[in-house]
Amino acid sequence: VPPDADPVWARDALLSLAGDYLKQHRTPTERAWFAEVFRAEYLKAHPVRSDVTTQAEVDFIEQRLGALEGARLLDVACGYGRHSLELARRGHELVGLDLSLDMLKRALAAAQEEGLAVKFVHGDMRDLNFDQVFDGVLSFDTSFGFFSDAENIAVLRSLHRALKRGGRLVIDVLNRDYAIQAIPNRNWWEGDGCLVQEDIEYDHAESRLRIKRFLVYADGTQRDYDISLRLYGPHELVRALELVGFEIVDLSGSVHSAGAFFGAFSPRVVVTARRKPG
Repeated sequence: VPPDADPVWARDALLSLAGDYLKQHRTPTERAWFAEVFRAEYLKAHPVRSDVTTQAEVDFIEQRLGALEGARLLDVACGYGRHSLELARRGHELVGLDLSLDMLKRALAAAQEEGLAVKFVHGDMRDLNFDQVFDGVLSFDTSFGFFSDAENIAVLRSLHRALKRGGRLVIDVLNRDYAIQAIPNRNWWEGDGCLVQEDIEYDHAESRLRIKRFLVYADGTQRDYDISLRLYGPHELVRALELVGFEIVDLSGSVHSAGAFFGAFSPRVVVTARRKPG
């Protein structure tokens, strides 16, 4: 980079080079934990959220995005489409992206049943190639933080590029400071025809939640997964967003405390950011 280069140009050039390197050296998707976890059986371990919960979250999303009817929105890691479908019901134009074909099949079936024109796309968020297409982008339910720090930054850069100038992103992740003091070392619950147990530890050096999940089904079948999730405090996520060019609009601690954050007492870190208009 020339010594007199514009700082923004230099930042973008370096991030672009880093992105090219990461694509060549990243762990193959088919071997990654998230390719295994988010299959059809995921919904047996995690019951579908209620309509009331989804509607409250979508109320929040619309408000933070400033989404007018007919806005073109991208739902990153859309899962079985509960946010995409509700946003489509409210008159928005939706593209839902997810790596899990099982989740996308369920989402598409629900859209077809209701006659909703949602475009569901199978893909890896690390390979996004949209350029100033969307009025708003949402990343909800801790759908961010699956990868290495460098790859996570590259994802944010792609989300920034996908937005039209002045467009907004709302990103929702588990609050690291809350998780450290509130999440137990062992957790278990009864799913749909299965028992689920998780052994949980927090890696302070890498700020990652490492989970060993065991599932036992009624027929005796057993499955286990290793999950590794990067957790963020508010300052880290804000800094990462600013690094790739976002302007921070506000910070919330949950969908029920819009624009207010209460440190380790807030279960979520929800940042609303925008691509600068100029």
